[in-house]
Amino acid sequence: MEKRMFLVIVIFSLILVGSVKADLPKSAEESGVDHGVLWKAHILKDGERPDTLFGKFANQAMRFNRLASKFWKAGIIIKKPDDISLLKTWTPMPTNYEICNKKKICLSKFKKSILIDLKQQYLGVYRYGELIKLKGGELKAKDFTYVSFPVATGTSALECQDKKTKKPIGCETPSGLYQVKAKYDKKFSRLYRVWMYYAMCTESSRCLHKGDLPGYPASHGCVRLLGKDAYYLYKRIPVGTYVFIVSSTTPSRVSVQKWNSIRKDAPEI
Repeated sequence: MEKRMFLVIVIFSLILVGSVKADLPKSAEESGVDHGVLWKAHILKDGERPDTLFGKFANQAMRFNRLASKFWKAGIIIKKPDDISLLKTWTPMPTNYEICNKKKICLSKFKKSILIDLKQQYLGVYRYGELIKLKGGELKAKDFTYVSFPVATGTSALECQDKKTKKPIGCETPSGLYQVKAKYDKKFSRLYRVWMYYAMCTESSRCLHKGDLPGYPASHGCVRLLGKDAYYLYKRIPVGTYVFIVSSTTPSRVSVQKWNSIRKDAPEI
């Protein structure tokens, strides 16, 4: 009886909540739910920018769409929340999480570590497995609750080179466990001829740094952040910090009721 009731609740919840997706809508008819926030597709018109469309909630809207303000142009389709005020506490990242590699290096063992969800194109900063909350005065803490930011990771649409074979491969950011080995106010990429600001680089030569967020994976393997977010992390993330990169922290379809219970059910990396 209990199992039957649980299944009924989960099925009802899936109908209510719908699928979880980070991508921008493909058509004006789309609607959905992004981790508890209902949204409808909206085609941007001339002059519609985050501030003109959402006012004081502009920053939340940009993060919700994983889309920097420079990409808000006429014709682009965005996700428009039914209730923008919900984004004050919204994040696609789990508020508590555990993941370990084969050597038993676990997220919950560290005072500060970074978790990146490739599917959601988002990251969170954790303290002993708990998503850290912003303090008053930090990054407009009145507008956001958690140290959780949108990112743009590597994409197969670009061509990179395999270090061993020298053959061309896609530029997807690989999942795995890394450490911040060096930090730079600015670092020049000789390979791609660009400056990387507020760069936090791992042993894989991939860096977290300030960059463009077009609403989808778009880098050569690095993890791009909005400027203010990159600066915030740069000032607070020490060398040696572990970076856990996972393909996803949640199934593609998940109910609000079930979301809390599955947050710690993560595969090893």
